[in-house]
Amino acid sequence: MEFIKKGGIGKVLFLQAYRNGGDLPRRTPWYFDRTRSGDNIVEQACHIIDLMVWAAGSHPLRAYGSGGVNLFKNEPPGRTTMDNYTVIYEFPDDIRFSFSQLYFDPPGFTGTKERVFGSLGAIDLATALFSEREKRGERKIEGPNAGQDSTYLSLAAFIDNARGKKKPLNDAGSARISTLTAMLGRKSIYERRVVSWEEIDL
Repeated sequence: MEFIKKGGIGKVLFLQAYRNGGDLPRRTPWYFDRTRSGDNIVEQACHIIDLMVWAAGSHPLRAYGSGGVNLFKNEPPGRTTMDNYTVIYEFPDDIRFSFSQLYFDPPGFTGTKERVFGSLGAIDLATALFSEREKRGERKIEGPNAGQDSTYLSLAAFIDNARGKKKPLNDAGSARISTLTAMLGRKSIYERRVVSWEEIDL
């Protein structure tokens, strides 16, 4: 993300992510009740949406989405959460973010991707692999913590933040924007229309 923010990929133009997998554990019933979970886009996808909002540098202006239950109808009984959906978010500066998620992906078929495309190239956030726009091949972007245990780093950062030693990267304000972005997509899917930021930022 630091590479993006310093202009490494040029002007951010487009964001793309998907999170595909098998269905959620049936032994956790609240996953399948959208009044309790917020549906999958809010409960599960908010973390990827958070990354993309960070990369875009702003909240979206509007969203349009579509989704539903195509395979797991009433599985488990009473299910109200979607098993597939897709959303297109529009951000300032004509940046778009395409996000999809499905729960009937064959094992090992697609998985999860988080990519940011810019005027100079594109980067995969999970692997930190950068590809220049007009060249074949990719190179690893090494950050200051390359090769270190990410769980340890996360816990150390949490403790430092709790002790007031440094400002967290993700605070209540950014968490609010990312949560509202997920809710913006959900509202659009449910109501089958373009929904503007002003409608959910109350």
